[in-house]
This record gives sequence, C-alpha cells and structure tokens, in this order.
Amino acid sequence: MTQILKHQLLALFAALLVATVVRASEGGKTSKTLAQLQTFPVYTGDKSEPPDERLARLTELADAIDASTTKPHERALLIAVAWHESRFARYVQLDHEPCSKGHDGRCDGGRAFGPIQLHGTNRDLTLQQQFERGLRQLRYGAAKCQGKTLEETVRGAVSLFATGSRCSWSGADARVKTWARVWGRL
Repeated sequence: MTQILKHQLLALFAALLVATVVRASEGGKTSKTLAQLQTFPVYTGDKSEPPDERLARLTELADAIDASTTKPHERALLIAVAWHESRFARYVQLDHEPCSKGHDGRCDGGRAFGPIQLHGTNRDLTLQQQFERGLRQLRYGAAKCQGKTLEETVRGAVSLFATGSRCSWSGADARVKTWARVWGRL
C-alpha cells in the first residue's frame, strides 16, 4: 500500500471518528446529508486540511443543504451538483483567491461563486442562500426541461443549470449518476 493511500485512509478514518464523537457529544446522529458528503474523496488541494476543519466545513455544507429542502431527492441533487461543480474544495467554499479572482480559469474565470458555482449573484450570500438559489434554478430547469422519466427530468435540469440555455449537455450524465447514488442513500 502506498504512503499516499495510507495517509488518505488514516485521514478518512480520523474524519469519521471525529464526526461520530462530535455528533454523539451533541446528543444527535450524523445527518444523512453529512454522512453522504463524507463518502466523497477529498479534493487534492485539501489533503493537508486538518480532519476537524474538514468536518466543520462539511457539516456547514450539510446543514445548509438540509435547511434548503427536506426532500431527499432535492438534497441529493444539491450534493451531486456541488460535487461536480466544486469537489467540495475548501478554496471554493470559502471563496479564496483562486476562485474569487478566477486564477487559471477557476470558478469560470471568477464569475462563479460557491460550492454550486452560481453565476449572476453577489458573493455575500450565505451557504443556505446559495443552495436555496441553486435549488430554485434546478427546479426551474426541471419544469422547463421535463422528460418522460424523473431521470430525464433531472438530466434536463442539470443541463440547463450548467449551460444556462440548453436542456441537454454532455456533462449531465455524470451528475445524474451521482444524484441517483446519493438519493438511494438518503
């Protein structure tokens, strides 16, 4: 086993352990949304982020998603979009310079903001406001790009969200696959 893989496994174990202890000390359980966020690989630029800081960040994301909707299929959609748009990267969530200034084309050249990469909005929105706005856009996309099946409708919604103008897009399939996997676990 390589050193990198060992380090990743130890970091994952530590994060899960911290999450369990924190939630137990709060008298609650880890939310299903947080549990799903923790199943995704750590963004390469965040490998050195301390596990307790990562847990706090993911908890903040999970809480914002949960406050935006109680519907598991919508929470799964927000998770899928955020994963594919930002990989839950710290610099994106916290709007650090590589994102806010658009270095190397990141965050659509600085025009996109937050974990779901919103366009045309001010950068002062809370995480919950970002997810609520993103969900409104996704719901609009679902209504405009309604398919014969729920999967086709989700494909249309994420396509319109990503392109701003089309109900089909080559990147939609990966997002739909992630959405279905997460929804099945929420």
